[in-house]
Amino acid sequence: MKNRFMNKIFIIFIFIIFFFTHGRSTDLESIGKNLYNDFGSLMQPNKNLSNSEGIFYLSAAVTTGALVWHYDRELIDNLLINGDKKFKNPVLHSLSSSAYWYGNTTENIFYTWAILSAGLAGTGYITDNNRHYKSVTLMAESVLFATLFTGATKMFLGRERPSFEGSQGDFRFFESETKYRSMPSGHTTLAFTMASVLSESYDHLWVKIPAYTLAVGAGLERIEHRHHWVSDVIVGGLLGHYIGQTIVRINNDYNSKLRISGNRWGRLALKLTIPLD
Repeated sequence: MKNRFMNKIFIIFIFIIFFFTHGRSTDLESIGKNLYNDFGSLMQPNKNLSNSEGIFYLSAAVTTGALVWHYDRELIDNLLINGDKKFKNPVLHSLSSSAYWYGNTTENIFYTWAILSAGLAGTGYITDNNRHYKSVTLMAESVLFATLFTGATKMFLGRERPSFEGSQGDFRFFESETKYRSMPSGHTTLAFTMASVLSESYDHLWVKIPAYTLAVGAGLERIEHRHHWVSDVIVGGLLGHYIGQTIVRINNDYNSKLRISGNRWGRLALKLTIPLD
C-alpha cells in the first residue's frame, strides 16, 4: 500500500513539472521556487482570506472540535441504519450513492482527477481557450498540495476509523496503520479541492452546483460506509476548499498554454508555450 501511495505522489509530481508553469518559468529550479512560494502562501491563511471567510473557518473549526469530543459516535449511530452501511435518510443515501464510484477506491480519486484534466485540456484545445489550460495546471498543483497535507495530517493525528469494532475515534499521534488514518478524509479533501478550483476558475452556477454536489456526496459516501467520522469529512472538506480556493487566487496573474500541432498524417508535436503579455 505504501508503494502504491508513493507511486501516486510521483505521478502527480511529474504532472506538476510538466504543466505547472503559469507563465513564470519552464526551468525546474524556478518551478520548484514557485511551488515553494505557493506552499508558503497556503501556510498564511490570514493573507488569503477575507474577514468573513476567516470567521467561517474559525466557526467550522469550533464546530468540528465539538463533534470530535462529544457527538461523532452519536451522529454515526443516528444517521446510519444499525448494523448496516446505509443512511436512514433516503436523500442522504441518494447523494452518497452518486459518489460511490469515486469513493470506492483510492485509485478512483486519481482517475477522476485525470478525467477532469483531460476533459479541460481537450476543451481548451478545441476552443483555443487558455482558461481551460490554466484550470488544468491549478488543479494539478492543488491536488499535489492536498495529497501532501492530508497524508501528513493523517499520520500526525492517528485517529481511529469508525469501521473497526468498538472504535471510539481515539487519537494515536504518529501512528501509520490504516486503522489510525481517519482524520481528515482524503477522498473528501481531494473532492473539495477539485470542486473549489473549478468553482473559482468558472464563476457559474452550472459549474458550482454539480461540482460541490458531488463533493458533498463524496463526503457522505465516506460516512455511510463507515470509513470516516462526520468530523473527519468536515475537516477534509474545509481543507480541500481552502487549498483549491487559495491556489487559484494566488495564481490569478499567471497563464500557461498548451498547444498540440501537427498535420493529419504526420507526427503530432506537443508544445508548451508561455505568453509574455
